[in-house]
Amino acid sequence: MPQPLYPQPPDGTFTYRPRALLSQRPSHAAGIGAVSAEWAALEERLTLAFARSLLAFSEEGAYAIASTTLEPIESAAIRLDVIAAVLRIHASKADFEHFSSSLRPEIHKRSGEHNRIVRSIWYVEDAYPDHVITRQVGRYVKYTVHDFTEICDRIITTANNVGEFVERF
Repeated sequence: MPQPLYPQPPDGTFTYRPRALLSQRPSHAAGIGAVSAEWAALEERLTLAFARSLLAFSEEGAYAIASTTLEPIESAAIRLDVIAAVLRIHASKADFEHFSSSLRPEIHKRSGEHNRIVRSIWYVEDAYPDHVITRQVGRYVKYTVHDFTEICDRIITTANNVGEFVERF
């Protein structure tokens, strides 16, 4: 789990050097990339869920309709709204309830984790050789490679849960 730096250094303590992340902390950089890639896999499963719910309209082209509809939507919350609207009409009441009460909140949590990782500025500091540092909610936080692995594992678990849900259709 990422840990805040203690004591908190003053604002502006660290210098942003993107190439240093790649050259000095390649495993951390790979972890950040893995979080992004695993999120993309989860989004693919969401698109499949949407496509399967569209099969009531047409088996041919459902995936094309789903991907064309969802891909331009950058907000995970809005994508989930669109998927929920179709599921409400085409899924069984039990499946819709499972999506709404279980999967949707889980996906929302993973979206937040993904956003914190891929939209952060990552600092490399010699005083923290096993960490990369970012600023979150007004304080510096340090991450290990293991932290990124844990986030990937949670995203993979959520993607698998969505995959199991898709298989119901």
